[in-house]
Order: sequence, then structure tokens, then C-alpha cells
Amino acid sequence: PYMKISAIDYSLNINGDYKATVTGGGEGIATLIPVLNGVHQAGLSTTIQFTRAEDKIMSGTVSVNGTDLPTTTFPSQGFTGAYYQLNNDNFDPTHVIWTQA
Repeated sequence: PYMKISAIDYSLNINGDYKATVTGGGEGIATLIPVLNGVHQAGLSTTIQFTRAEDKIMSGTVSVNGTDLPTTTFPSQGFTGAYYQLNNDNFDPTHVIWTQA
């Protein structure tokens, strides 16, 4: 799978420990091998298994240009210039990925 490492925090360097954000694209197992001064440290490698998260049913309504629509029928269609507002209490909005078709 695709793997991206970002937000590496070097400030917590206690005994060579570092903190980073790992993001995966697709399911599978990826091997993470640290590099020290340009030399791969294969003996310090670890594997990370990426699995798809289960879909979570959204409850509540979606406001489109001020009109509330039930989430069971959203998104059935979109239109240019629409403003969407998610009115929900059972999920974290930062977990929503918006794409434009």
C-alpha cells in the first residue's frame, strides 16, 4: 500500500525515539525501515498493517443552502454553488473526505 510519513517530531528524542504521523492508502502490510545518516537500518524495521475502516452510518440532517435534507438521501445529487452543512452528533467532521466530481 501507499504510505506517507509526515509531522516528524524530533523534540521527543529520548533514547532515539521519534514521533511521526503515518498515513496509508489502500489495504495491506507496509514495512517501515528507518534511515540513519543515509544507511538503512533494516534491523530496526517494523511492519504496519493498513485495513479499511468500517463505514459509519450518519444520522441527523444535511443543510444545503439552508434546506435540511435527511442523511438517508444525501448525497443524491449536487449543484454548483451549493453550501453544505452537516448537522450530526455521531461522527467527527475531520474524518469526512470531500471530493469533487
